[in-house]
Order: sequence, then structure tokens, then C-alpha cells
Amino acid sequence: MIEIMIDLQGGAKAPLYEKIYEYIKRDVIEGKIPVGEKLPSTRLLAKHLSVSRSTVEMAYEQLLAEGYIKAEPCRGFFVCDIPDISDAPKEEEKPDPKEEKKKKKEKKKKEKKPKKEKKPKPKKEKKPKPPKEPDLTPPLPKVPVILIFVMVFSFLILVVLATNLVGYSSSFSNAEDAYAKGDYEQAFQDVAGLEVKEKDQDTYRKYRILAYTTGQYRAYQNLVNQKIYDMALDSLISTIGRCEEYSSDAKELGCEGEISDIQAKAEEALEAFKIDTEKALEVYDMKDRTAYSKEIYQILDDAGLSEE
Repeated sequence: MIEIMIDLQGGAKAPLYEKIYEYIKRDVIEGKIPVGEKLPSTRLLAKHLSVSRSTVEMAYEQLLAEGYIKAEPCRGFFVCDIPDISDAPKEEEKPDPKEEKKKKKEKKKKEKKPKKEKKPKPKKEKKPKPPKEPDLTPPLPKVPVILIFVMVFSFLILVVLATNLVGYSSSFSNAEDAYAKGDYEQAFQDVAGLEVKEKDQDTYRKYRILAYTTGQYRAYQNLVNQKIYDMALDSLISTIGRCEEYSSDAKELGCEGEISDIQAKAEEALEAFKIDTEKALEVYDMKDRTAYSKEIYQILDDAGLSEE
């Protein structure tokens, strides 16, 4: 990992993050920092330059946005392979005098050749078309045709209605089986997109809130297994928040026990990040996404799970 030395005191007056950004950008363009080189983490560079971590983060974010560096989860920031961005104009190529003479001769030859006049083609006389024979086929009676159309249309409507009725009942039957097995995401998937009847609205809502909460917790499990801790913590906090939001609905719909089980698993997982349920809900309620992201990374720092 390269060591970055930046003079933040000298030079023109500018924000500190801009000076860091300009220095790294210049060294990347000039090749002083080679392609694929890992940059110091935001925490280490901030400590090295005696500036706040948010200052370094703003500089890195600008470099990321312009494509000079890339971020790899749990690895850090690396220099990208950028194209030559030199603005120096290229010298115009001088034409070869021999080629110029050759082109002039060819041009004169073309000018000398007279264009051939096209002879007008004689117009062909159109042959008169034979008169059409009158159609003596008697027209179909209107009433039987209309009756046949109505009968066919009615039959098609009955077929569609019967198919929809069977499909609707089958979907809810499959969803009920999946729910009984504890596969809440599959239960909701079986009925999603249906035009739900009034009598089945509560069942549909129950499958939906259970699918959303278990989906968030499953996402946390997958991400933490891959050691993508920032996204894993985000999914875990979302699980806690949704369980809290859906608690009153769960009680009304008769699935309070299932929601409580999911919340208990999520709260146990919070111990790895050294925060409690109250802190998780406080972060979940944050409206500012930038502040939310900074809080996530601060929690990871405190738990020793951030990048080095």
C-alpha cells in the first residue's frame, strides 16, 4: 500500500478535501500511483494527515465519482485504469506532394469525360383490364352471424372465468402449504400479483409482512457469511425496524408469534456489532441517508469490523 504525502498548508486556499482529491488525481494521471495500487483506508489517511475522517471520505467520494479509483467491499480503495486524458492537440499531417499531383490528374480526367445523354424510353401502352364479373354469391343472413359471434364470445368468457377461479384457489392453497412449512417468502410469492378478494385480504397481508421481515433477515445471513459487514448491518437493522413497524398488524392478523421469533433472532445477531435494539431502532429512524451511512460505518469501527 502506497504512502501518500500531501502538503495541506501550502498552495492556494481551498478546502482540505479538495487538496487531497487534486493531489491523488494528479499522481494517478502522471502514473506516480500505479494502476491497481491500494490506497490507504480513510481512517489511516485521516490519522496520517491529521484531518477528520469525513474530509478524506469526501475526497475519495469525488475520486470514485470521476472513475479514478474503485471501492471493493472489505478490501479497500484501488486505483483504476484510466484512458489517456491529455488535451494536447495533435500536429496536422502534411500532405504528400506526389499524392497531391496524382489526385489533380485524376480530377482533370474526370472533368474531361462528357456525360452521356440518356435516351428517353418509349412509354408502354397500358392494356385495358377486362371488366369484373359480378359476384352472384348471396350474402350471409345477419341475424345467424350475430348469434354465432355472441355464443363464441360467451363461451370464451366462461373459459377465462373458470381458469381464473381454478388458478386463484390453487395459488392460495399452495401459499397455505408454504406458510405451514415456515416458508413465508414462498407463501407470498404464490399469491403476489393476484386480484385478492375481500375475504382473503387479511391472509394476503399476513403473508406479505412475514415475507418482508424474513427476506431482510435472510439477506443479513447471506451478507455476513460473505463478510460484507456494512450491507449485512443495514439488512439487520431493517429487520429490527420492520418487526417493530409490523407488530400491531401482526397482532391483528394472528402472526405475532412468527414476528417475535424473527425479531428475537435479529436482536441476538446485534451482539456481534456491539449494539442493542434501542440503538438499532434509532439508526433505522434516521432520514438523512448520508448521516445513516456514517453511523453504520461508525458502528463497524467500534465493533472492529471495518476495513483496515
